[in-house]
Amino acid sequence: MTKVIIIAAGKGSRLGNLTKDLPKTLLRINDKSMLDHQVDIYNKSSLTDINIIVGYQNDKFKNRCETIIHNEEYEKNNILESLFCAENIMVGDCIISYSDIIFKSSVVKKLAKDNNPITIVVDIEWKKSYIGRTMHPISEAEKVHFNNSHDILKIGKDISLEDTNGEFIGMLKLNSEGAEIFKKFYRSAKAKYNDNRFFSASSFRKAYITDFLSYLIYNKITVRCMTIKGGWMEIDTPQDYNNAQNFFN
Repeated sequence: MTKVIIIAAGKGSRLGNLTKDLPKTLLRINDKSMLDHQVDIYNKSSLTDINIIVGYQNDKFKNRCETIIHNEEYEKNNILESLFCAENIMVGDCIISYSDIIFKSSVVKKLAKDNNPITIVVDIEWKKSYIGRTMHPISEAEKVHFNNSHDILKIGKDISLEDTNGEFIGMLKLNSEGAEIFKKFYRSAKAKYNDNRFFSASSFRKAYITDFLSYLIYNKITVRCMTIKGGWMEIDTPQDYNNAQNFFN
C-alpha cells in the first residue's frame, strides 16, 4: 500500500496573525482545513495510509485519525529534517506533500500511476499563478530546469527565469528503490555536511527538500518530473489565503 507523508511541522510565519495560534495547514479553505482537503483527496484516490509530521502547535492535531509523527526540533531545523522524522515508515511506495498546498484529485491520480524511483510534480504553467501575486514574488518559486526526457537538471529558487521549465509544487513520489536511495543519501549528506552549508541552505539542519534533490542530482541520481498544467495552489501569504477560497469552486 502506498503511504502518504504530509509535512506539517512549520508555523507559516508569513501568514502573520492567521497562524498565531494555529498551524498553517489547519487554516480553513471554505468548509474545511487545508489539511482536510488534502486528506479527503488522498482518501478518494484510495490512498488511506496517511502520516502527518507535526511540530508547531502540535496539540491541535491530537484528535486526528491519521498517524501523527512529531518533529521535536522543528524550531531548530527545516523541512528536510522534518521529512526524515518519518524515515522509519519510508518503505515501499510513498507520496510526500507539503502541507501548505491544495490541489485537485487529478494531480494525485496521475502521480499515483508513476513508477519511477523518484518523481517530483512540476507545474509547467507556473507563471500564471504569479499574476497579481504581489506578496509572494516569482523569485521565491522553487524553480525547475528539466530536459526532454523529463530528468531534472537543476532545482531551486536561484535558477534563472530563462532556464526555468516549471515550478516544483511540493509533491513527490518514491517507489521502494527511490525510498532506499533517499534514506541512503540523507544519511551520507547528514554525516558529511552536518552544520556546514548545504547547497542553498546555511546548514544541513536548515535544508529544504530542493537542496536535497540538488544533492541527489549532483551525485548522478536520476530525479524525474511529472508535469501538470495548474490544478494546485500554494498558500504562503494572506493574499494567497484569500485567493484560495475560490480554488474549489
